[in-house]
Amino acid sequence: MKISTSRKKGQAGNVILEAALTMTAFSGILLGLFDVGQLLYAQETIAERARQAVRWASVNTWDSDARDTVANMIVYGRPEHHEDDNGVGIYGLSTSNVSVNRPQPDFSAGDRIVVVVSPIRVPTFSGSIINGTNSWPTLRVTVSQPYEVSDGSSH
Repeated sequence: MKISTSRKKGQAGNVILEAALTMTAFSGILLGLFDVGQLLYAQETIAERARQAVRWASVNTWDSDARDTVANMIVYGRPEHHEDDNGVGIYGLSTSNVSVNRPQPDFSAGDRIVVVVSPIRVPTFSGSIINGTNSWPTLRVTVSQPYEVSDGSSH
């Protein structure tokens, strides 16, 4: 009788310890899943804005304001910048994070519009908990599309 009673007392401490270790591991995995999900969401949100902006630029006439319009569409979600934006767009981006180029503007097959958005810093849960910072390694989004508007000449 005495042997079984002392075993039960020792096992009760084991259950608490096992539960604490399991919950710690589960919490870490859960935070990691949230962080990866947040990272993927940010990547796809910026990529979709970049795709829409490049599509707009590829079907409209390329002029001196086209670069600014494309950058505003990506950062602010609209073609023009408003004073209430305070210069900060989605995920803390500004138009200086957006590079818009048309490297070969000659209406040839190689005439493309290329947009690069970098760096994109996404706040995460585990980054702030583990090391006190609030950023993930930087992301980079690159989108390219052929320019489709002709100046009247055939391509």
